[in-house]
Formats: sequence, C-alpha cells, structure tokens
Amino acid sequence: MLRRLAFIAPLIPAAGVAYAYMGRGSRNKFEYGGKMIPHPEKTAKGGEDAYYASKHVLAVADGVGGWNEVGVDPALYSRKLCKNIEGIIASNPTGLLKDPKTIITKAWMDNTEQGSSTLVVITLPEDEPRIYTSYVGDSGYCVLRPDNPLTPKTFSVLYASEPQQRRFNYPMQLGWGRNGDHPSIALTYSHDIQDGDIIIVGTDGLFDNISPKNISTVVSDFQDRKSVV
Repeated sequence: MLRRLAFIAPLIPAAGVAYAYMGRGSRNKFEYGGKMIPHPEKTAKGGEDAYYASKHVLAVADGVGGWNEVGVDPALYSRKLCKNIEGIIASNPTGLLKDPKTIITKAWMDNTEQGSSTLVVITLPEDEPRIYTSYVGDSGYCVLRPDNPLTPKTFSVLYASEPQQRRFNYPMQLGWGRNGDHPSIALTYSHDIQDGDIIIVGTDGLFDNISPKNISTVVSDFQDRKSVV
C-alpha cells in the first residue's frame, strides 16, 4: 500500500456533475457530464484518474500516484475499476442500484492490475427519489440543492462527504493484499433528493482545492449568468 504523493494545485483531475431529474412514472435519472484535467506532468498519458457515468450510476477513481516510484502506472488500476463498473452495469442495469458497495466489491474482485486507487460510486434507482453512495478513500461528493426550486439560481450544500484516510495525504485505497484495502471498509450512505438537485463527484484534486461551499458559489454564479443569457 502506497502513500499518495503530496501536491496541492488549482486543478481538477477528475470531476463529474449530475443533475437529478425526478421523472414522471417513477423514472428518475441523472443528467450528467464529466471532465478530467490532468496535472501538466501527466497530460501525455491522460492523467491517472478515471470515471464512469450513466443515467443511474456515477463513479470516480483516483490512482494512487506513489506507484510511479516503483515503475507502475497508477492509471491502470483506476481505469480498470471504472471499466469493470461499466461492465457490471451493462450486465445488470438495475439490480445493484440500491447497493453501490457491491458494485465496488465486484469491480475490485475483477481487477488484477498492479496498483491501488480510491473510488466513489453513486447510484440513483428509477423508482425512488434517493441516491445511494459508497466510497473508499478521499474521492468524494457533495449534494447541492436550489434555494428556490422554482427559480434555481442559487444553491446550498445539502451534504458533503468526509475523506476516509489514515492520516493527511494517506487515504484508504482499494488494492489486492498488501497493495491496498479490502472493499469491506467502504463507507455507505443514502440521501433523499429532489428534482433539480446537483451532485458533484470528484477526486481529492477537486475537494482539496475548493470546498463544497465554494463549489455551491461557483454553481450559483454559473446558473445566474446562464439565466441572464
């Protein structure tokens, strides 16, 4: 198990934004988008993070950079986790939407790459206005709610996850044997949501540099400018 290499920079290695749509006929879904901005030194290989997003599942993984010191590309493990999640959802689209911890466990079981990674998974069932969340390490999420659902121009933080770590800059991390932690340590939560809530999912590269409160301010400013345009 390796400790993360320390750096703080105004970068967003991997982050996703999902708008919660509570549809008629109990067909809830995410309207989503994702973005990865690698550290400049890692741009050539596309960074070391990965994400998966669909109408009902959001996942972000952050390969632990310390593996570079022993000649292992941290991106291999994080990308394999998200590729496995994509396969899990493709083979069972609705069966695990209330059990993201099992999604994490299955993704871990089928990952034989060297390395380790943090991982956060968020699911939204079609038939329930609630998200289910599970994560290992310091990749996390926050839920924003419009102050006025009729005119969603400003948002407040409804919930923000806390990093799971042994100490500063040493997160819990998925990996086989001594490479990392078992998925049984994954934290699990659920949150009631409503139409128009916004879920931000990201690595520590996002949340170490901008607080959930400041994220809500950025989202509010964007929504306000959009309404003027």
